[in-house]
Amino acid sequence: MTPDYEWFVKNAHEDDAWEFMVQDLHLFEESIRGRCVFVGRTDVQGCINQAKWRVRFEPHLYAAMTSILEGIQPLPSYDGERGSWRELDGPLRTQDRCFRDQAGPFSAWGIGAFWLPWSLKNDNRHHFDRFIEWAHACHFDSVRFFGSHDWHGGCDPSEPGYWDLMTRTLDALQGAGLRAEVTLASRQKLIKDDSAYVREWAELLRAYEDTVLMAEIANESQHADNGPWDDQRIRKLAHIFREVNPGTPLALSSPCSTLSFSKMEPTLIDLYRECSANDVVTCHFPRADNSTEGWGRWVRQPYHLYSGIAGNDARVMVSNEPQRWDRSHGGRIVEAAMCNVLNGWVCGMGLVNHHDQQSVFPDHPFGDQECDRQLATVCNLVLPEIPDDLANWKTVRTGRHDHPFPELVNHHYAFDEGGTHGTSRAYAAVRGEESVCVLTRVKDYVPLEERDRVFRVLSLRTGEEVYYGQGPVMLHEKDAQAFVVIG
Repeated sequence: MTPDYEWFVKNAHEDDAWEFMVQDLHLFEESIRGRCVFVGRTDVQGCINQAKWRVRFEPHLYAAMTSILEGIQPLPSYDGERGSWRELDGPLRTQDRCFRDQAGPFSAWGIGAFWLPWSLKNDNRHHFDRFIEWAHACHFDSVRFFGSHDWHGGCDPSEPGYWDLMTRTLDALQGAGLRAEVTLASRQKLIKDDSAYVREWAELLRAYEDTVLMAEIANESQHADNGPWDDQRIRKLAHIFREVNPGTPLALSSPCSTLSFSKMEPTLIDLYRECSANDVVTCHFPRADNSTEGWGRWVRQPYHLYSGIAGNDARVMVSNEPQRWDRSHGGRIVEAAMCNVLNGWVCGMGLVNHHDQQSVFPDHPFGDQECDRQLATVCNLVLPEIPDDLANWKTVRTGRHDHPFPELVNHHYAFDEGGTHGTSRAYAAVRGEESVCVLTRVKDYVPLEERDRVFRVLSLRTGEEVYYGQGPVMLHEKDAQAFVVIG
């Protein structure tokens, strides 16, 4: 999108947010504070920071000071949508393609909040509590945070009280009934003695076996800004971790996302090759969505790892940092977020993370937009209907004899240049006669044939059941861009 030229010509002399902010920052901030009082917002500094971001980086949406102020709305309430997430229950380990606790194997749904320790360090309890409230509403099982990073919201291990802060963060998540995924490091320059640092983390996490879902040595270790770390060094650090902590599920890192999985697969295999310390593999799948599939392309990428990777015995695959929701084709579409988690589980991911602008930067609180509320509503209706151990079921694609809807292979518009209807992909997970199938990015309509077994269709736009029977049935894009079929 480009700035609105006509608006500037007519209104910039009296309602230009950028000019107002530059000429009188104090008055600009006071205007935001006044709006916060008017709508009952207590996260005032967060609103001020968000307003500055919008003026600088989103002028196509917020050129006018009026639009900046109108964009600050009362926070939606999640009362009654607390959800029934999986309670903490004993030490966390892996089982086939799932994680497991005392209650058995389960597929995890996570959320990135890299800045979580920072929110406690700065006593920004409202920010933390608001995040936890929304995480509960969305049925998230775990929260991914960084042990260190150097942009806003980060923590430096050399600072006094660092390990106490990390302990407080784990305690806070445990108190909220949420698991932790800890990525120990990002920027190599922040770690003066990486061996000692990893040993300290390994020892700390031993005390939280029922809270820590998994650990990861480094975020995108090969990224230029992060060092890069040498693959051999990452493997060595994993072995150091494992010597101290034999139980916590562990991954090494993920290569940076590329345009296609075929380009990143060799790098992923080389990183994990013949490493015996890890029992988890993390991947930042390709995020491109500029094809005819739109957002349907990035949400289907986990299929590439449904059978694991060559040269490593780990069975648990993790979609750790997919496309940011705010950058997804078409914006924050709820069906895309739901296909992210459901496709991931169907394709054997033991953990799928939700990733958004708010995951990276603390200035944009989770849960304060209508799309956040809509996502919570759909999660609350759909996720309790999904079997806990779905990632352990057999993954099948259309055209295979055990796919629940064999004729769907004829309705994949992405396979037919110029195709006008159907679905981008329709991966399914099967166990005996049971099945879960995700109809991803429906275009116009998609038909489901008659079966000898009853199935249910849930809209991934609303979470509501839209069909119950044996078919045939026609599903339409105007009703939802994606559906999950449970049979």
